[in-house]
Amino acid sequence: MKVESDILLLALGSNISPRREHLHIAVQLVEERIGCQGEKATLSRLYETPPVDCPDGSGPFLNAALSIRTDLAPLAILKITQEIELELGRTPLADRERNAPRPVDLDLILLGEQSHQCDKLTLPHPRWQERAFVLLPVRDILPERVPANLPETVDDAALIRCVGEL
Repeated sequence: MKVESDILLLALGSNISPRREHLHIAVQLVEERIGCQGEKATLSRLYETPPVDCPDGSGPFLNAALSIRTDLAPLAILKITQEIELELGRTPLADRERNAPRPVDLDLILLGEQSHQCDKLTLPHPRWQERAFVLLPVRDILPERVPANLPETVDDAALIRCVGEL
């Protein structure tokens, strides 16, 4: 289903090598499949972050954020991002441990000012403002959406380091 175009904000992460390549391919696929025709994504810098709520032995993540104009509905975007994750080697949810290491993770954070609530998706993402690994990349591309002072609940910001561009 098509809707009026809006700005989509996605958080991206990878903690299986080659992390940068996985993220680069994911961005290209998002541009091709989700963005309005010919639309290019605006990308944050890359951040290396410790794993959060992941199984023991999980490696560090490369995280980024992107924004792109889209005219797709929220559930259509979710379906496409899940297809991209599987294409890039993520194990299907039914066959993996929660938050297991993954080649790519694509999380829908915001879709303009839209709200959406169902069993598959909540927009805005309910915990995005609690996570430095989302807030810092988002601040690069949409600073007006991030509180001037990171919320006090974000105590791992000091562990995150910028590692360049995607």
